[in-house]
Amino acid sequence: SDVAYPILKNHPDIDKFIIWEKKTPLLRYLKFLLSLARNRYDCLIDFQKNTRSYTFAHLIRARAKISFRSNRRNSGYTVLLPGYDLQKYV
Repeated sequence: SDVAYPILKNHPDIDKFIIWEKKTPLLRYLKFLLSLARNRYDCLIDFQKNTRSYTFAHLIRARAKISFRSNRRNSGYTVLLPGYDLQKYV
């Protein structure tokens, strides 16, 4: 996201970021999804847990898939963090 990237961009253990542009034409979006499915990653971190990020998480092949535990959309993740207070998270 626009907020997370500047914070994490110089982290020594992160060698690649994939930043999703919301206003992407359909054909480019489909190519993007295929590229996600073709590659293998060490770790996926999904802190949004919305329908789109959940779909991406199922397409992406990663050794570790981390997200918050919720009442739904927990399948497919290897690490589920405790729920959070939205006010503290924001």
